Amino acid sequence: MTAEGLRNHTYMFDISQADPTRLDAEAVCQGIVSKLIEAAGMTELQSLTHRFTPQGVSVVTLLAESHIALHTWPELGTGYITLTTCKKPGASFVRKATELVEDAFTGKTVTVKEV
Repeated sequence: MTAEGLRNHTYMFDISQADPTRLDAEAVCQGIVSKLIEAAGMTELQSLTHRFTPQGVSVVTLLAESHIALHTWPELGTGYITLTTCKKPGASFVRKATELVEDAFTGKTVTVKEV
């Protein structure tokens, strides 16, 4: 295996000015995580979701290629998603994933960093 094959790829999606109702909906949060896994071409192994009181959702999914996590703060209209993987997604992943996140949370601002 080459050194590139051992490199981790991390994508951080910062969500702001989003719909608080959607940020607080477990089904929406679980759904976007599943869509991002599919868009990245990854394999889900196991997922755990936690609903906070009075609001907020976290979803953590173990992948065959590493993991993805989502955390929301509906009261602030914010959230973030991190995908860490040893398998680099395709060239169109960031564009497609950004569109999926914007659609899911009707976010006015979604920024992505690749680390």
